Amino acid sequence: MKALPLILAVLLLGCGSSDDADAPIVYERGGGIAGNSFRIEVDSDGSAVLTTRRGTEERTEEFELTGEELEAVRSRLADADFDALGERMSEDCFDCYLYSVEYGNERASADSATLSEEFNDATEPIHVLVVERLPPSF
Repeated sequence: MKALPLILAVLLLGCGSSDDADAPIVYERGGGIAGNSFRIEVDSDGSAVLTTRRGTEERTEEFELTGEELEAVRSRLADADFDALGERMSEDCFDCYLYSVEYGNERASADSATLSEEFNDATEPIHVLVVERLPPSF
């Protein structure tokens, strides 16, 4: 019985939180006929870096997400079933856009042909943030 408090302490100390509230976020889209791509990286404090590429032109923008924007992005990704989203790529889609999202230890990817409603739902808040900042005619 004397060992019970020690066992409980070891179990509690050894159990990390599965909460991804501070996990970094990476969302990317690339490919397509024109080969345009973007990548956004969001840190736990809401600081973000958006890199866009069109041909040989590369542009980087640093900005801060508002608390509301960060909460919307995190909430949607936290609710996503990454096991169900999985890694879905078509073998027959040569000019498809390729999408991927990483949230903490979770990752999912798809292309234009395999993009599911669930993937769109999970990434919609961050996708909107990116689209609002894309260069004209991107």
